[in-house]
Amino acid sequence: MPFYRFIIHGEGILTDDGCTGFYTTRRAFGRTKASAAEAALKMVREEWTAGEYEGWSNTLPSLTMEEGCEIGLRDLWKAPDKGSTFYSDSDTDRA
Repeated sequence: MPFYRFIIHGEGILTDDGCTGFYTTRRAFGRTKASAAEAALKMVREEWTAGEYEGWSNTLPSLTMEEGCEIGLRDLWKAPDKGSTFYSDSDTDRA
């Protein structure tokens, strides 16, 4: 089965330090890009319900698949597969 790397956008949260959204990268494999994308979204949802980010916000993020591409086995470990880059609404006003 092929491997894919996805950029996922989460929004609609409010953390104690004022963050309202985030971007994250996840890898997943699947028979199709769509099935791998659903697996990647599931991973991120689980982080917010019973994982690393549980309790960070009083609401769960709304997740959007921003981008995805097939990657080879050698590229599998080149990009991070955990962590997020958080932003606040005031950050987007500067753009």
